Amino acid sequence: SFAEAASLPLVGLTDLQALRMAGAPWAGRQNLTVVVTSGAGGTGTPALQLAKAFGAARIVTSSSPKNFDLLKSLGATEVIDYHKGTIWDALAENSVDVVYDNYGAPGTADAAMKSLRPGGVFVFLPGKDGGNAKHPKAGVKEINYGLCDSSKYEDLDELKVLAEAGKLKAVLGQSFQLEDIVSAFNVSLAGHAVGKIGIEVAP
Repeated sequence: SFAEAASLPLVGLTDLQALRMAGAPWAGRQNLTVVVTSGAGGTGTPALQLAKAFGAARIVTSSSPKNFDLLKSLGATEVIDYHKGTIWDALAENSVDVVYDNYGAPGTADAAMKSLRPGGVFVFLPGKDGGNAKHPKAGVKEINYGLCDSSKYEDLDELKVLAEAGKLKAVLGQSFQLEDIVSAFNVSLAGHAVGKIGIEVAP
């Protein structure tokens, strides 16, 4: 649909570029483990699909139980119920190659360090006061993603190829008419939207 097509480019570009910073695609890497900290949100649903398409064997994320089936259908191999504990409680020491912190909460980098292998990568999206670890681990690279670079049509072309191959699809959790845009903002601000929120503009 047009709404789905409109919802994918910005989050898809963000995830594509962030995972590239972490070394994707991971062709030839065996048993590579990727953590996506927030699986059900706007950047989470494309990130799971891209991590799988780029060669991750184990993809770990967190959400509420109602979204487990959706996230597993998108590529997650393990989904942690964040009501019961954190991703880091469930992961062994030195068991993760890449952490993509698409939520960006304060303290996440330090919490992730134990699980990351030396040679691993922690890349985070800024905006919720997240940042680099105060106590980094030797050999772990930390990357502040910064802002999405939407100027490269080649990246959009890559997303198009993946979508046409059935490896990437939009997840549109809810859609609102333009005159009901206040409701859309309220759903977004509540922080529990699944995928993207669409706004339909009548012709």
